[in-house]
Amino acid sequence: MAERKNMTSLKNGKWNHQIATTEEVNEAVKEIKAMITKYHWEDKAVHPYSYTMNIMELVESDGWKNFKQYTFSSKQLIISEINGLINILNRWEELELEEKITIKFIVGKNVGAVKKVAKSIANEYAELNLAEILA
Repeated sequence: MAERKNMTSLKNGKWNHQIATTEEVNEAVKEIKAMITKYHWEDKAVHPYSYTMNIMELVESDGWKNFKQYTFSSKQLIISEINGLINILNRWEELELEEKITIKFIVGKNVGAVKKVAKSIANEYAELNLAEILA
């Protein structure tokens, strides 16, 4: 597996001096955008609330762009969104860098479909009898 470094979550404490600065937020957003571009994830969907949205919709939201202008409690919410996405992107990157295995689905709407997936996912599909690992 290739060497990687996880993005770090931003500080998000109870008091004003315990949360990330505007500069730290802007740097984190810049790093998030770079990772999205690197892996071509611009069309991926995320679910930060009770609905689905395009990842770029979240990253390009007013709160993320104009963080400095928001109230303390709004800043805490924005930092929570950013930290949630950082956790997701770190996991997605792990899967991107993992060895890929070819599987064939044996149940469900994709029966017969052949797909290359991360080895850990392939093993889970096989363990659940949803797919077979092809040699």
